[in-house]
Amino acid sequence: MNAGKATSHRIELEAKQIINQYIQWFANYTYTWTTLKNGVDPDQDRSNLSFVPNYVINAGLTLNLPKDIFCSPYLHAVGMYYDSTSNSGRLKFGPYQTVNVNLRKAFITGPHQSFNLTVDLNNLTNQKYEMPWQFQNTGFTMFVGVEARF
Repeated sequence: MNAGKATSHRIELEAKQIINQYIQWFANYTYTWTTLKNGVDPDQDRSNLSFVPNYVINAGLTLNLPKDIFCSPYLHAVGMYYDSTSNSGRLKFGPYQTVNVNLRKAFITGPHQSFNLTVDLNNLTNQKYEMPWQFQNTGFTMFVGVEARF
């Protein structure tokens, strides 16, 4: 037995509204609570699971631009989480927030197929924060991808 009996519960809420043909807003919230029961190791008994934040929030806008380009600036917020299940030796991380932008160019759209080019610009404010195992967030990152659905 390396961890005991773990339970995890989650509540997720999502809302979005189309304001007009060019703008919609969105928000989602996930609250998670976890418990570890371990009768063999009292140091882990009634602790939280590792790396599971107590909340995650995303809120922003999606702008429908000409030529099938979509721009979604949003705030991403992460709550508190731990690096270990040890009550005595774990470290607490979070909360933190980042401002991100998702850009998407649709090339093919249909009821059962799509082909998109995506660009994710994460942590626009270049915020640095501590992560588990003495790592530090790198700050601004960019991800480019291709999405095909059929």
